[in-house]
Amino acid sequence: MAHGQRKAVNRDGQNIIFKKLADMSNQLVYDLSSMFSRSMSINQAEKGYNKNKIQVPQINLALLCSADTGLPTMIRSLPGSVK
Repeated sequence: MAHGQRKAVNRDGQNIIFKKLADMSNQLVYDLSSMFSRSMSINQAEKGYNKNKIQVPQINLALLCSADTGLPTMIRSLPGSVK
């Protein structure tokens, strides 16, 4: 199986699990966290503006959780600045 196919299968599996967990939830809460990196090998890290006015490559992680169960229902990485 090629690398791209494995990524698609992994994402599909995650989506199935997270959808099932989301269906069990009445209320969702979210968290948005940022990570900074000067690594040249992280393709998704992009320069972005942040609350600390630091212009370094960053990746933002969005996490949705069920307020009812406390279980995660979605996680996504988001490149660059996020408003």
